[in-house]
Amino acid sequence: MTDASFRRRTSWRPLTLSTTLIAAAALAACGGGSSDDSTAGGGGTPTSAVALSGTASKGLMANADVKVHPVAADGSVDLTSTLASTTTDAEGRYSLSFDATVSRPYVVRVSAKADGSTTHLDEVTGTAQPLPAGFSMRSVITPSQAGTVTTSASITPFSEMVVAAAERAGGGISAGNTAQAVSTVSQLLGFDPTAVSARPVGSAQSEDEKKMAVMLAAVSQMASGGQLGCSGDDAGARTRCVVEALSASASTSSLKLATGNGGTAVDVSGALSSALGTVLTTPKLSGSVPGSLLAGVIATLGCKDSGCTPAAAGGSGSSDPTATAITAAKLLFNEIRSDWGAMFSRGGASLSGGAVNIQAWHFRSAMEGIEVPVDMLVKDTGTMLMGVDLYNDLMAGRSAQTIRSRGGDNQGGQVAGACGLFTATDLSTRATSSADARVIGCRAVYRSSRSFTQNTIVTTEWVHGFTLEPQADGSFTYASRARQRVSSCDYSSGACTVTANTVLQPQLEASTGRLVPTLDTALGTIRGFTLAGDLPGGFAKGSDTLGSHHHTIALTGSIATAADGLSATSQSDTYAVSGTLKAYSDASTEIGTLTLRSGQLAMSTLTVGGAPVGTLADLDLLWTTPGAEFEGTLKLKDVALTRSGESWVPTFGQLSGALRTTRDGVSTEFLKATLEARISGAGSYDEREADSASNRFGVDLTLTGTVTAPQRPVLEFTLGTTMHSDQDKPDAVSFQYRTLVGGTPRMVVSGTATPGSDGSGARFMLREATSKLSLGWTGQPSSAELKAGDTLIGRIDASTRMLTFTDGSFVSLDIGL
Repeated sequence: MTDASFRRRTSWRPLTLSTTLIAAAALAACGGGSSDDSTAGGGGTPTSAVALSGTASKGLMANADVKVHPVAADGSVDLTSTLASTTTDAEGRYSLSFDATVSRPYVVRVSAKADGSTTHLDEVTGTAQPLPAGFSMRSVITPSQAGTVTTSASITPFSEMVVAAAERAGGGISAGNTAQAVSTVSQLLGFDPTAVSARPVGSAQSEDEKKMAVMLAAVSQMASGGQLGCSGDDAGARTRCVVEALSASASTSSLKLATGNGGTAVDVSGALSSALGTVLTTPKLSGSVPGSLLAGVIATLGCKDSGCTPAAAGGSGSSDPTATAITAAKLLFNEIRSDWGAMFSRGGASLSGGAVNIQAWHFRSAMEGIEVPVDMLVKDTGTMLMGVDLYNDLMAGRSAQTIRSRGGDNQGGQVAGACGLFTATDLSTRATSSADARVIGCRAVYRSSRSFTQNTIVTTEWVHGFTLEPQADGSFTYASRARQRVSSCDYSSGACTVTANTVLQPQLEASTGRLVPTLDTALGTIRGFTLAGDLPGGFAKGSDTLGSHHHTIALTGSIATAADGLSATSQSDTYAVSGTLKAYSDASTEIGTLTLRSGQLAMSTLTVGGAPVGTLADLDLLWTTPGAEFEGTLKLKDVALTRSGESWVPTFGQLSGALRTTRDGVSTEFLKATLEARISGAGSYDEREADSASNRFGVDLTLTGTVTAPQRPVLEFTLGTTMHSDQDKPDAVSFQYRTLVGGTPRMVVSGTATPGSDGSGARFMLREATSKLSLGWTGQPSSAELKAGDTLIGRIDASTRMLTFTDGSFVSLDIGL
C-alpha cells in the first residue's frame, strides 16, 4: 500500500474556517437562562392545539398502540388519562391530535398489542419479529406556543431514555427536568432523539438520521448477542430486556449509562459502545454510513468520572422562547469571545497572543530540529540484529545465504534494510562461505528515490551504513555513518552496481558501539541483546536532510517466538525492549531524549515479496527536550493481507499521550489526546492497480482529547473523519467539543460535514445541545440560518461576520481568529 494512497487532501471551503468556529461558539452562547419547572395550570394559561406525528422504531414498529398521556402533579405519567390514541402503520408511522397547555410536557407512549400482532423490523436479521405484550417505549413533547402547533416526536429506545431520565429526577417529568433530559441524551448521542426521524439505515437522509439508524442497529445487536443479561431463545423478549436496561441506565446528571451499584453494577455504556463497534464494521448493518459520524458518540460512551458530567440545559418555560434565546446569546457572546480570543490567536501559534497558542509555540520551538527517533531505533537495531542472524546462520550451517533483506531494499519502510557478509572491513569483496566471512555490512534505509531510463533503474538511498565485526567473546563491534548510496540496475540482466556511496558527515569520525547478543545455543538464535554506543545524525522524517549531529543509544531487549496465526506454520519474533536514545545538535549539546520505558515489536517469519511481516508495535515512551516533552504510547496491530498477496498492513493504530512545556522548572500540560486509525477493506485492495470505486480501502480517523491553558476554560474535543483511497475528499467529518469552567461543563457543540450525494455542495450542520440551537447550510452560501429548535432566530452573513437576529438586533462575530 503506497504512501500516496493515504495522502488525500481536503478542499472544502464552506463560508470560512473562522466564521464556522465563531458560529459554533455563537450556538453555545445561547444556552443559559432560567427555567420554570411548574406543571400546574392557572388562570389564563395559554393552550395549544397539537397536531403530532412521528415514527415508532425499534426497528420500525408495525400495528402498535400509540397514546398521549398528561403528566400528573407529582411528575409521573398519568396512564389513566389518554388525550389521544392511534395505531402505527406498517412502517411505524403515526399521527394524532390533542389539546395541550403551553410549556407543559406530555408523554407519547407506544406499546405492543396484547394479541402478539405488533412487530418490529429487526436490523440484525432483516426480518419482522413479534414484540411481546408489555413492550413499550415513550417520547415527550412540550408545546412552546399557543394556538395551532404542528410538530413531531420519534419514539425509540433513546427517546425512552429521555423520559426515564426526567422521571427519575427530583420532581419527575417537569419542564425543566425534561429539558435537561433531552439535553443530556443529546450530548451523549450528538442529536435530539425526540426530534430526529427514525428510518432504516438504507433510507436515512440527514446525518442525524444516519446516526439514529446506526444506533438503533446497535440496540438490535445487543439483543442479538444477549448482552446486558438479556439471554434466552425469545428474540422479542431479549429486545424488551435491552430496551428496559437502556431506560433504567439513563439519568439527567450523568452521561454514563449504568445500572446497579458496586459489585452488581452493569456498564451499559460499554455494552452499547461494543455493539456500536460491531455495527460500524458490518456493512450489512451500517450500510454506507461513515464510522466517523459516530466518533463523538463512541468517545462520550467511554467517559470517566467528571468527564461524564453533562452541561446544564438552557432555559425552559419562557413565554417568549425566541426573545429568551436572543437575549441569552447577547449576554453570553462576550464571554465566548473572551474565551476564544484569550486561548487562540489569528495566524497560528505565536508568543504574542492566546494562552494555548503561547504554550504551543513554546512546545514547537523546543522540539524544532529534532525528529521523534522511534524510527531510527527500530531500523538501526533491527538491521544490525538481522546482520548478526545472517552471520550465525552461515557459520552454524543453517543457511548458505550471504545476503539478507528486510522490508524491501528500496522501499524506505518502517524496518527497511539489507545486510551482506564480506571478507574485510572495506566491504569490497562478498564472502562466499563461512571460511571467508569475517565482516557484516548492513544499511538501514530511511529514504529512497528512483529514476528510470530505457535500460536501467537508478536508485538513490539515504541510509545509515554499518560495519560489524565479530569478537571472540561473542559480541559485535560496529562502526556507522550516514550515507547517500546510488545503485544502477540493468533491466535485461538484472545486474546492479553501486555507483556512489557518499559519506554525509565527512568531518566526523564514524559512530561506534557494541552489540552483545544472547543466544539460545552457540551460534544459535538470538534471545536477547544489549546495544550501547553512538549512532550517526538522523534523517528528518520524509527528508534526505540530517536533522541532528549524532545520537547515543543504550538499549536492552529480549526476543520470544510464538505462532502468529498468519499461516499454518508462521511464527513471530516479539522484541521486548527498553532503553534510551539521545539526540545532539553538535558534539556535546543534547537536544532530546527518547526513553523507551517498555515496548514490544513483533516480526513474523512469514514473508511477502521477500520482506517479513510486522505484526505488532506497542511502545510506552517519553520524549523530552530542555523545554518540552511528550509522554504516551504507540500501538499498531491487527495486520491484514491485501488482495495482491504482496502486502500485510496493520489495520489499527493508536498514538496516545500528553504534550507539556517546561519553563523555569514548571511543567505545563496543554494537550492530552488519543489518535486512532482504523483501515477497512484492505483484503479487497490491490495496490498494484489504480485506486477506484471497486479497488479501494477506507480509513477512519478519530482524535479525542483536551486542551488546557492557564486561567482559561478546558476544551474537550472529538474529531472524526472517514476517507477512501480513491477520493480526494472525506466521506464525512464530525466533531464535538465542550468547554469546562471549574470542572463544570458549560457548552456542548457538535457538527458534521458530508459531501452532497447528487454532486451538489457539501452539507454542514452545527448544533449546541444545551440550547437546542442549530446552524445548517449546503455548499458555499453567503449566509446561514440560526434556529432555536424549528424557529428561526437569526442569520449569519459570511462576508461581514455579523449575526442579525429576527428582532432586528445584531452582534459581530469577528473575534480576531
